[in-house]
Amino acid sequence: MKREESRALQGIAVLLMLFHHFFLYTWLFDDVPGFLSHPAVTEHFAWCGRICVGIFSFVSGYGMYHALKKADSWGKAFAGSGRRILRLYLRLWCVLGLMLLLWSTVFGETIVWAELPMNLTAMDPTYNATWWFVREYLWMLLLAPFGRMLLIGDKRQKVVSAAAAILGVGMLLVLPRIPGGSVVVDTVKTYAELVFLILFAEGFFTAYLQERFAKRRGEKKLPAPVRAAAGILLMAAAVTARYFTTKQAADAKQDILIVPVFALAAVLLMRAFAPLEKGCGFFGKHSLYLWLVHGLVWQRTFVFAKHLGHPLLYYLFELLLSLAVALLFWAAERMFVSHFKGKGEGK
Repeated sequence: MKREESRALQGIAVLLMLFHHFFLYTWLFDDVPGFLSHPAVTEHFAWCGRICVGIFSFVSGYGMYHALKKADSWGKAFAGSGRRILRLYLRLWCVLGLMLLLWSTVFGETIVWAELPMNLTAMDPTYNATWWFVREYLWMLLLAPFGRMLLIGDKRQKVVSAAAAILGVGMLLVLPRIPGGSVVVDTVKTYAELVFLILFAEGFFTAYLQERFAKRRGEKKLPAPVRAAAGILLMAAAVTARYFTTKQAADAKQDILIVPVFALAAVLLMRAFAPLEKGCGFFGKHSLYLWLVHGLVWQRTFVFAKHLGHPLLYYLFELLLSLAVALLFWAAERMFVSHFKGKGEGK
């Protein structure tokens, strides 16, 4: 999977995430007669949209393997993860800071300042519930160096990583049988979802296998019609499986099997239809800020948007408005980075 394809997958995921959140509770549209012709089906597809989290996790694992594969020491591997953690939190804090400013000055709302620390860390994001994935991604970045050392480290690194993995799993199995130990396990379960950590590991391991396979046998390109047909069939299978295995909005365990198939299908389709990669890649490029801001935008514009009278208009309005805000943050970040980079070069 190329970098552009990975980005396009993130674009598909963020579009699914918006659909998941915007149509999650169809009873919210009851005051707009005829807004949804099939509310139950729409809501069910919105539940299925939670596959977006699995896609993000898988692609993050795939990307982290390539980001860390050149790190030849524990220090460099953890430094690489640390930089990504810092960048994520800096972006979160920028969005959070502007949000608090607007809430208190423009909207005149009372801010519960006692909840600020848990929102700053995203351990309990009461200001915007969609930020919960920050803490999940934090776990992924902390565990990634161990995965790197286990797969391509030297003998000593592999032994240490394997021992750490065995110790961690052992503790989770033994602690519930020790008085008071279940509290620790429950805390871990509260702040980390195993399903998405597994998907991250799948993506990480897939990148490792693909690299080894490509080095040994070389890449073989399938004809475009074959890629298109295979992509369509696999995508239909993944979507169908997700629909019929989804029983509630929080379902995600099935994504351990479905997401890799979905990702393969999407890559095959993008290789057969180049515009698909470019279009989804645009949204993937801005997926981080779209994720961080869309919930805040939706909270303030939902009532107006649903009275546009059509679900497609509602979705496009919320998407484009969220994208506009995301682009502003992206542009501000670029200007900030360019300014300080220019200062550094001037010295």
